[in-house]
Amino acid sequence: MEYYAGSGFFSNRQGSLEFTVFDLLNQNANVQRVISKTYIQDTRNSVLHRYFMVKFVYDLREAGQKQKREEKQRYFF
Repeated sequence: MEYYAGSGFFSNRQGSLEFTVFDLLNQNANVQRVISKTYIQDTRNSVLHRYFMVKFVYDLREAGQKQKREEKQRYFF
């Protein structure tokens, strides 16, 4: 189970801070059993259990566009 929470920052919500928790209930066991007529095989692999991630994202697509629009309007005839 994964949990996510985030929030936007700056005037145009160009930045966002996200906090994610992976394997919230600590159920990532990664155990496999194969049964055939002649044998039984149990396999257990090491996996990442619960871990956290904090991510900051800044959207550059709109950065500086307000200034460019003002320059275009100033020289429009």
